[in-house]
Amino acid sequence: MEEWRLIADMIVRAALDAADAGNAVRRAWTPLPDAPLLVLSIGKASIEMARAAEVLLGRREFEGIVTAIPERMGAAGMAPCADSAAVASGPALAPRWRVFPCDHPLPTPRNIEAAAFIESRVRDFSASHRGRAQLVMLISGGGSAHLTLPDNTIPLGEYVELQRRLMRAGATIQELNAVRKHVERLKGGRLAELAQGLGIRVMLISDVIGDPLDVIASGPLAPDPTTFADAIGVLERHAQRSSCPAIEALLARGARGELHDTPKPGDAVFRNVEAQVIASNACAVDAVAAAMQSHFNEVRHQTSLTGEAKDVAGQLVDELAKAQTATRTPTCLVWGGEPTVSVGNSGGRGGPSQEIALAAAIELERRHMDNACVIAFSTDGIDGPTSNAGGIGDAALCRELRAHDPRAMLAAHDSATALELAARAIKTGPTGTNVNHIFVACSSV
Repeated sequence: MEEWRLIADMIVRAALDAADAGNAVRRAWTPLPDAPLLVLSIGKASIEMARAAEVLLGRREFEGIVTAIPERMGAAGMAPCADSAAVASGPALAPRWRVFPCDHPLPTPRNIEAAAFIESRVRDFSASHRGRAQLVMLISGGGSAHLTLPDNTIPLGEYVELQRRLMRAGATIQELNAVRKHVERLKGGRLAELAQGLGIRVMLISDVIGDPLDVIASGPLAPDPTTFADAIGVLERHAQRSSCPAIEALLARGARGELHDTPKPGDAVFRNVEAQVIASNACAVDAVAAAMQSHFNEVRHQTSLTGEAKDVAGQLVDELAKAQTATRTPTCLVWGGEPTVSVGNSGGRGGPSQEIALAAAIELERRHMDNACVIAFSTDGIDGPTSNAGGIGDAALCRELRAHDPRAMLAAHDSATALELAARAIKTGPTGTNVNHIFVACSSV
């Protein structure tokens, strides 16, 4: 177990170094026009991205708005004000930034307050400086929740419950975002509509496999290829139409052509938008693979693992077994991906990375692969609704959990409890970045 814990620490360090938000901004930064400037930074890496931008801007005048998870605000020397806004009071950010605490993965009223402020400020800034100003937007994973602003006809409680149901049903990020874009006022390119007349530069840290601009943070400044009918299709596939009457009514109006759809590829509102992905899952996978080279004779890596977490775990173990048979030497396989967990009505605790670690441990024990391990890590430091970032799955875990029945815990989606009981959980706290999940399957012989 000690060997696997050391490997897990190496994986975490390599992935987070590669996905460092401040470094990513510094590498990608280019000079901006000399014009009025508004900087927006949203998502789990918002503080780090804003801090880097502030240094790069030097003495230049600008207005800044940040949405941030509260845990990172505390670490950065910030405290929320009574009205739920916050201003940087320490060395992290200067007072010219307006900083809003926001929640994730499900929005709360303070997310709505932050998004409404952004909507109002972008509209006013565009109206005041049309044709002669610049908007810089720094986007990272979690930005979709932070920028939540439903249509006025949608109760927040109904909207949150729908998202919770879709997540528990295993809806993909693409499906979730198709709904979000057609229920909200800033997603799916609608922020670009508000910012017409401004020069817009977007820097994104991607938490979506393949880095599609319309999916990262629900694409507030990107063309949206989905429609109201697509959003209705998501509700139908996951049997949720009867659970959200106000949302269903809004989508039905849109499908009938009674509402303006999101701007599509080729729309003129995107003429002045320059977007660049500055860090991604692929970067982290490459860095982890490089770090593993000194410990394993054979290292292979790839990205784009998707699907149900327990099925992904089986795939990882199967690929490792094949590689072991072929090489008969210490082997390490590194993947990136975005698995899902269809929780249903289960009351267990966990997330995709933790479920993969537990499911892999069960499969490793079944195959008598005592010299192997699967390590799963969520780069944002928060796997599902838990304080764990992932887990270490080996055959010994199952033996240590025999009295608790690890298979039953997997069936109940209670992977966090299993990993904690066996001291196999990975804990980092919120990391200040998010490039999705990293999975490493390795063997010592």
